[in-house]
Amino acid sequence: MELLAASSSEPEMEPTPLSLPVVLGPNVAQHLASMLTHSERLNVTSLSRNTAASCMREQLFRTSVLVIPGFSEEPLHRFLSSIPERCRMAIRAVRPSGSSTFPLDELAQGATAADGMVVKNMLHIDFASMDLPVVLPQYFPQLERLDLSKVFFPKNVGLTVERLPQLKSIHCSGLSFDEADIKGSEDRLEELRTQRIAKFSGLVGFHKLRLLHCARCDLVRSLKGLETLTQLESLSLTGLERLDSFSELTALTNLRFLELKNCRTRWLSPDLSFDAPSLVHLNLESTSCLSHLDFLATIPRLKYLNIAFTKLRDLSALKHCMELETLVLSLDGDVTEATMPDYSVLAELPKLSTVRLFPSKQLCESPMMLVRLCQRFPPTRRPQIVME
Repeated sequence: MELLAASSSEPEMEPTPLSLPVVLGPNVAQHLASMLTHSERLNVTSLSRNTAASCMREQLFRTSVLVIPGFSEEPLHRFLSSIPERCRMAIRAVRPSGSSTFPLDELAQGATAADGMVVKNMLHIDFASMDLPVVLPQYFPQLERLDLSKVFFPKNVGLTVERLPQLKSIHCSGLSFDEADIKGSEDRLEELRTQRIAKFSGLVGFHKLRLLHCARCDLVRSLKGLETLTQLESLSLTGLERLDSFSELTALTNLRFLELKNCRTRWLSPDLSFDAPSLVHLNLESTSCLSHLDFLATIPRLKYLNIAFTKLRDLSALKHCMELETLVLSLDGDVTEATMPDYSVLAELPKLSTVRLFPSKQLCESPMMLVRLCQRFPPTRRPQIVME
């Protein structure tokens, strides 16, 4: 949920209903007070410090996330100092107007003030589009999640991670992976989002990793080392181009979420199988080399399957997916009525409720072809078909 408030100089307007959380005009405080009682995740943006300080400072910090723009009416450390110490908080710092860095000196004063120790209770901080401060370990020792996804050319990342003893999650999807940046966190790191990883041997020893998302994996030639991450529940690898085998995946028996998007590598051999009985989400979108779905026989609990923009025509292996609820498909531009896949197997899936279909341009321009396509779906237990 996002809340926007205009300055008091604007003409008064009737506030919108609470179902649409946008409030304008001088009555913003009244409506904020009622909305901030909700337990939902809340971002507060474009809110002057005077408004917050005058009527609802404590309520603000009961929310999950507070966005603090760079206002000048009140020093930041004074604003933070009055926050009740019992309130744990997460701050998303945005770039102050006319400034290139967040006023870290003010944060420091707030952290050391007698009544400002609440800053040490911070669990999540996101310095999007900011330089990474070296002072993080000193002033935020309880930090559990560090988001560097939009930080350009950060310095001392490895030193920062090493000195944050409670850090469990690192989100650096905008940075190329460097194993030196996470050295020293082997016994506590649970989540890692990164990109441009070249090899997975640098992750050996990170036995607590539950989530690993790596984008732009075009440099990867082998998944060796990945088999040691046996606690992984969520794995995303996109852009694989040079890989010949995915055999290491068979060791990841706790996987619940697996994404292998935009893979143009020859990885599906006849003997490939997944030993992931708990897998419920499988995304193989744009994996153009996908030639069969025989491995579905080893994934009995699958609820979501995306095989859009692949060249698959034989869907008979879907008969193994008795728990499947959502299926995402597409049709190539050269498809004809004669070459359309046989969708009769979908009638055997008792829980299938939604089929999302990306039709080719040719189909979109031919209403009769679309009718023929819909007729290919079984008339009994026909799922909802959503054309994208």
